[in-house]
Amino acid sequence: MALPKKKGIRKITIDSTVYYFKVDLVNETSEVKANIGLEEKPNRRFSLWAENVQITPSIIAESILFMNRKTSWQSESKNYSLKYSEENLCFN
Repeated sequence: MALPKKKGIRKITIDSTVYYFKVDLVNETSEVKANIGLEEKPNRRFSLWAENVQITPSIIAESILFMNRKTSWQSESKNYSLKYSEENLCFN
């Protein structure tokens, strides 16, 4: 299944695996959400939340590496959610 060609979806490659991500402003309080997933399996994804922080590709890469170390999200259908604050990641 291919990714939809929507504006705002970006790709990032880590250890020869291609991931996609899309960052959205959730509300006026500057809370930001990024959906991150596998390009080859678009339904395998997790969410990254941050407040008053601009989510950059380096934060996306850090969150992917964190999830790969701590969980088996790529093979599970469980919905994981991370919180990024003060340069730290934790489960939400």
